[in-house]
Amino acid sequence: TMTERHKALLALGEAIARRVGVDPIPSDRVHFTSDLSDAELAVTRMDTREVWFSTKLAMLGRDEFLAGYLEEAIHAMTGLRDCTREFQNALLAIIVNNAQMESA
Repeated sequence: TMTERHKALLALGEAIARRVGVDPIPSDRVHFTSDLSDAELAVTRMDTREVWFSTKLAMLGRDEFLAGYLEEAIHAMTGLRDCTREFQNALLAIIVNNAQMESA
């Protein structure tokens, strides 16, 4: 069940994703669950691009959730997996692009 807090965090996540040029996760593909292991805060299913956020991630606060949202949005948008050169390159490209836009 998605709480009002979850909905508010998702709205913030969508806004930050748009701001940095990443496609927001479609709302019909977002789920909150308490069934992930303690080590997993979020998971993207690559074949359907559905995203499950741990309720623990939502509990950790806005900034922690936004970092997790952005990471999962990049996975859902690109299909890139964690700990790969390609994923690292995508993150660095986002940082460089946004830094250049701010200095322009």
